[in-house]
Amino acid sequence: MDWTDIETRLRERVLDVCQHLLLNGKREGNEWVCGSVSGEPGRSFKVSLAKPGLWTDFNGGHGGKNLMGLWCAVRNIPFKNAIVEAKGFLGIRDDFDKRVKNYAQASGADTRPEVGTWEEVARTWAQCQPLTEGGPVWNYLVGQRKIAPEVLKWFDVREVISKGQWVMVFPYFAAVADDEQANILGTTATPEWLKFEALERVGGKKREWTSKGPEKVLWGMQLAARSEFKDARAVVICEGEKDALTWASYECHKWGVVPVSVPFGAKWKGMDKTRPSPNREWIDRCWDWLQGFETIYIALDGDEAGRRAAVDIIAEIGPRRCRLVEMPEKANAEGAKEQGRYKDINECLMAGVSAEIILACLDGARDFAPEKVKSAEWFREQFMAEWFDKELEPGLELPFGFPWKIRPGELTVWTGIEKSGKTTLLAFILVHLMNLGEKVMVASMEVKPVKTLKKISRQAWGGLLKDEKLLEKCGTEEELSSYIESCRGQAEQCFAWFAPNLWLYDHVGIARWRDLADDIRWARRRHGITQFVIDNFMRLGIAKDDYAQQADAITFFAGLAMELDVHIHVVVHQNKSEGRKEQAGKRSVAGAFEIIANAHNIVEVQRDDGKAQKLDELWQSKNNGLIEVAEFSAKLADLEKVPDGKFVLRAQRDGETQDASKYLWFLWQAQQYVDVPPGHSDHTARRYAVVVKPKPHYPEKDGLELPTNEELGIGGE
Repeated sequence: MDWTDIETRLRERVLDVCQHLLLNGKREGNEWVCGSVSGEPGRSFKVSLAKPGLWTDFNGGHGGKNLMGLWCAVRNIPFKNAIVEAKGFLGIRDDFDKRVKNYAQASGADTRPEVGTWEEVARTWAQCQPLTEGGPVWNYLVGQRKIAPEVLKWFDVREVISKGQWVMVFPYFAAVADDEQANILGTTATPEWLKFEALERVGGKKREWTSKGPEKVLWGMQLAARSEFKDARAVVICEGEKDALTWASYECHKWGVVPVSVPFGAKWKGMDKTRPSPNREWIDRCWDWLQGFETIYIALDGDEAGRRAAVDIIAEIGPRRCRLVEMPEKANAEGAKEQGRYKDINECLMAGVSAEIILACLDGARDFAPEKVKSAEWFREQFMAEWFDKELEPGLELPFGFPWKIRPGELTVWTGIEKSGKTTLLAFILVHLMNLGEKVMVASMEVKPVKTLKKISRQAWGGLLKDEKLLEKCGTEEELSSYIESCRGQAEQCFAWFAPNLWLYDHVGIARWRDLADDIRWARRRHGITQFVIDNFMRLGIAKDDYAQQADAITFFAGLAMELDVHIHVVVHQNKSEGRKEQAGKRSVAGAFEIIANAHNIVEVQRDDGKAQKLDELWQSKNNGLIEVAEFSAKLADLEKVPDGKFVLRAQRDGETQDASKYLWFLWQAQQYVDVPPGHSDHTARRYAVVVKPKPHYPEKDGLELPTNEELGIGGE
């Protein structure tokens, strides 16, 4: 829980916060008013109750946009202290997020004389001397590294001679509570542990060692209690003590930033097969201390190790408060930019980079806002296209004219009463989409896959692959054999057309919707499938009265469609009590309200049962000799002009057309639908499977690449 979580809870109780902080104030409408930030009676200081977090001091000329800022202003205390008070007000124990664990003591400690037990730390520390001005360590840190002398005193950097060599001593203190303690560190306080660095380098490599069993913490935490940093709301974590000294030399306290360093350089999860992250130990011990800051800047070295360690630290702390700092680009004497950036902050200081440029690096540090939260500017091109390039809108046309497209990233609910033709119409549209190059998977839990294939084959061929009436007309065995062979050839040709673009879910009965969701995700990655059909929703192992799980399932599938950039078609029956009405509407969809609330589109398929009944009666009258042929033909012609059903778009999110409809006529042999009556030139079946398509090769670009074993967590340790 960081300060933003505390802020959220305070906003939920904004009135209680006002009454707690500003006792003499009063409520006026949607505001809490008093005289000033001190809380005396009056009307010049106002806190919004309608927009929690917004407060204004009209006399003082300042205000804020969060309640933590209000708490600091009213109490006149630093942010880190306000966090503690706010936790107490909310009833959160101050150790709520305490993560410190018992870490094993480091093994293989150095055996130098100054290394020993904790008691020896105090003895060794007493032998270490403040830096001698003009001495070797002083000249190295101040003269060569350009560190400000007063900063060395803040961190209490010391020196010692070990085996005839000058050694820098960096003391690691526990965090202290106030300025008084911070200012006496250099005289009476004993560090928790010590780090030593020899001034002389061998082969260009520095030599470091520590006191025995150091408990890893950030170096420099005690600075937060000094008066120079009392208003600091940010901390910058760098890679090494000299870098922390450098940030302080840039006077980062004026920017409200406390400089600290990781204890042992750049480390990250996975190096030397370390588990968990090697940074977790110092993060856990410093967790409560870090909660006192709004922003955590990560400013490690710009090399590969520094970048990997920065990613690991940000992941361990959490990205919401972290910001990644990049060093400025190098410049030559003429001011032209050179290739690359400075490696670290101390290199910047030695090169004479100004404080203004370093501050700009902080201001421009990369934050880690959620990728899905985007400025309106990001949508500029899409905005212009929405107004002026509407014809370029993505989506696939239906096989009959209609102002609605099947777009990727959406879920459509197909509804209608039982036997209304919704499954047949949807199958016909899928055949049309396959002809446009789409890849389709049908999960029909009501019929076996071969039955689905039989229906689709008629729609793809535009008629019967084997007509029983023509079969009866075969007078000889030779004619019969020839006809059957011809039918088989047609079937092979038709199958070869749709097979490369069609997959079927081989399951009849009740399925587990979570398993189906996993299979859809796999099918998208492996085969690049773009159209998925779930027929029907009530076959997903969810009870009819389990509205909560129905809501979970439909919400998940709608999100899955957007995640995978596919279109998911879900067939849902209508309530029988309402489905027989002329205009049943989307409210008649059976199941939880969330089914229609989460769908991107709702399509209703209606069938004219009256026409079907009249046709049946008319044919019976003819067959029984109850009607003359001429009268039969006239009545049949009139009935065939009546639509067999209707396609109704009940709702769509992306588009202005709602409750639009289209009359359709059903072609029985082809199992297709047309939008014109008999007698019209377009009242005929379409032949999709005309030319045998070669079996396609599936390059990786056709689908999404399969995840690696590492992504799946297979193999390895």
